[in-house]
Amino acid sequence: MSVIAIISDSDGSGKTATASALKIQFEKAGLELNLIKLHSLTENSEVENEIYTNLQPQSKEPTSIAIDSSPIKKTDIQNLKSIVKKTTARNNILAIEIASSLNNGLDTIVTELDAKILIVSEHTSDMPNLSLRKLTNNFSDKIIGIIINKQLRYRKNELNEKVLPQLLQNDVNCLGIIPENKSLMAISLIELAKYLEAKLVTDIEPTDKLIDYFLVGGMGLDPGKSYFATRNQKAAVIRGDRPDLQMAALETDPECLILTNGIDPIEYVKYEAEEKNIPVYVVEKSTQEIMSLLNNVHTTVNFNHAQKIDVFTDSFSKYVNIEPISKIIN
Repeated sequence: MSVIAIISDSDGSGKTATASALKIQFEKAGLELNLIKLHSLTENSEVENEIYTNLQPQSKEPTSIAIDSSPIKKTDIQNLKSIVKKTTARNNILAIEIASSLNNGLDTIVTELDAKILIVSEHTSDMPNLSLRKLTNNFSDKIIGIIINKQLRYRKNELNEKVLPQLLQNDVNCLGIIPENKSLMAISLIELAKYLEAKLVTDIEPTDKLIDYFLVGGMGLDPGKSYFATRNQKAAVIRGDRPDLQMAALETDPECLILTNGIDPIEYVKYEAEEKNIPVYVVEKSTQEIMSLLNNVHTTVNFNHAQKIDVFTDSFSKYVNIEPISKIIN
């Protein structure tokens, strides 16, 4: 068997992360895994394409392929078969991440490519939902197993007592349960500045550091420095006319300052920030408007960050048993 189809019952379940971690684990075992994202013509796969290209810079095959899903055309299947043939000729294994939008055509893809299936499913309160049950029922004889991602912290007992027994009834083996990790939802500084339409006012080159927390200055009675020191990997959101809070935040080494109301920092704040190599951004919106935007910042976050790949791969190696995958391949 040379083809693994990585599928899920919904978008955002962690297929790209799983494929990336699986490739890294296989390479440690001396096996070469080629990655491809298969998606519909209407979808954008730039993120996955960049991740897979970075993970396999020497690959001559495409890292993403768009196909028509209604119905799947014979020419697309022939193209995929050609890639499989080239991959197996090099004694490599091909892992195809298949977008959820193509689930209606899964039977054709899996049958034509003689692929085995690895399911990645996000842990939800209604698990196993109808779409997941449909996948496990339709492909039970081809499923290697399921990986449950983003395990909800306070619903582990329910998962063990309700979900896993139901999966076993369908002969679906759970290969691992990966706990939810908030750091994977962090946004990079560059992404944040773009999202907020922020203007950089310090002479500092922006970095790709991750932001885990947003602290708003002036929202409590605690001294500024004590408040801002409560979190690391943070962005401090402060009114542009509060240099006292801006200086307090700078003493706690934030990843950046975001000054609201379109007010530039005074020269002393700017000087201190540049001395500490901390970028300062100015936004036209008010503090309240910025915090409202930040409430939805998770919708813009993606997996394409070296630190996130390392974090997930570490969790994957800790919580997922890849031996059943290796046995089938070998």
